[in-house]
Amino acid sequence: MALRSSAWGKGALLRLDAQLGTDHASRFTTSDGPWERWVDALEQLRAIRVWVCCTIG
Repeated sequence: MALRSSAWGKGALLRLDAQLGTDHASRFTTSDGPWERWVDALEQLRAIRVWVCCTIG
C-alpha cells in the first residue's frame, strides 16, 4: 500500500510542477534522490518485519 501511495504522491508533485511551470519536484525525484531512498527504506523495513514475525512467531 505504501509503495502505491508513493507513486500517487510522486505523480501529484510532478503534476503540480507541470501545472505551475515550476521544477520543485526534481530535487526529490532524481535517481537515488530522497524519494527513491524513502521507497527503498520502506521495502527494507517490510523485509525486517517479516523476518522478525517469522522468527518470533
